[in-house]
Amino acid sequence: GSSYSFRVSACTINECSSYTTKLVLVAGAKPEAPTPPSIKASTRDDITMTWSYVGKYNGGVALTHYNVKYWDGSAYVQAGSTPDASTHVFTFPGCSSEQQTWYFRISAVSSVGEGPLSQPVGMFCAPAPGRPNSPTLESTASTLTVKLWFQNSPPTDAQLENAPAAGWRVLLDDVDDGEDTFTETAVYDTTATEFTFTSGIITGHKYRAMLKLCSIVGCSEQSDISAYKVAASPPELPAPV
Repeated sequence: GSSYSFRVSACTINECSSYTTKLVLVAGAKPEAPTPPSIKASTRDDITMTWSYVGKYNGGVALTHYNVKYWDGSAYVQAGSTPDASTHVFTFPGCSSEQQTWYFRISAVSSVGEGPLSQPVGMFCAPAPGRPNSPTLESTASTLTVKLWFQNSPPTDAQLENAPAAGWRVLLDDVDDGEDTFTETAVYDTTATEFTFTSGIITGHKYRAMLKLCSIVGCSEQSDISAYKVAASPPELPAPV
């Protein structure tokens, strides 16, 4: 991290020339790449991303800033830079009217130079999906099924803001456990029409659920809470008289 100044003079057997202008070099290596960026927020017009440098090596020289680069179809080109090394957030304002996936990489910069680029990450210019409808529930004595599709219809492109689907988040609460806490479960199967809990369901307890609809941008706000459903099997048919 120390700086060293150099000046050079050319000499013959008779005399030496004047010295060159001073060149200052910093002893150190180029910094390691940051973590790959992740999406923080997105709209139809811009994408805000973030990253981390925790646990990374700066080459023994303090960082000055980060460079953000995007794929323009042939190479990764400069999208912009952060004002300093303490800033780990960048907003890319270049989303076109045609919705598409953009690929970004981040590099750390010090007085030694620019380090290698992080791994690329694709991000989509769109808001988070719209809030889904409240789910309906079905049960047996030991299982509980949450219907993901509303009235047997999949989420529309409008609900997803035209972004690719990424599944659901199912939030389930055991009303009778006295905790009033919803536990979130991720469902990544974008073709699933329902999700069934096969463990932890207590016969006779009432359950309620909420849903979040997810795209590659992120997840929606949670739905309204469903009606209660008791974990119980339908009664058997009565014996003939």
